[in-house]
Amino acid sequence: MFKGQGWFEYLDKPMRELVEEAYYLLDREEVAGESLVDYSFVVFPMAKAYEGFVKKYLFDIGLLDEKTYLGKQFRIGRSLNPGLPEKYRDEWWLFDDMVERCREGMGKKAKNLPMKMWKAWKEGRNRIFHYFVGEEGEIDLVKARERIESFREVMEQAFDCKMEVSNREN
Repeated sequence: MFKGQGWFEYLDKPMRELVEEAYYLLDREEVAGESLVDYSFVVFPMAKAYEGFVKKYLFDIGLLDEKTYLGKQFRIGRSLNPGLPEKYRDEWWLFDDMVERCREGMGKKAKNLPMKMWKAWKEGRNRIFHYFVGEEGEIDLVKARERIESFREVMEQAFDCKMEVSNREN
């Protein structure tokens, strides 16, 4: 499906399989033509692939060390949250570091990348996985496609920026 595209090839094999599964589920449900209450299950594999992508990306651009990357305590939602209260901003809060990296030379493509990465995480992962009273968050098939495409677009943009920086460094 995405073979040969840089962002897709950058993913580890299990992440690529999750991306393919998300698009398979999306296509299957669109063809089925049923009307379910919630299509969050279609987004789950892509959200999981995105989580893996973000960790790999942060490691590869030098914002995570190997111990943190391989560990189980690092939380993407906390690290990318631009509105995290000051008292919780520690060495794992990386939003400001990403903004600085983008400013230092990741080019025009990355201008809003940290905010886009956060928004994709918040809307495509937190709002999908969690139940908030009064905001049940059921999504229809159109919204499921939007969330999946949002993840893909952010991964593609982040990969392009990483490559731009890598080419400048060589």
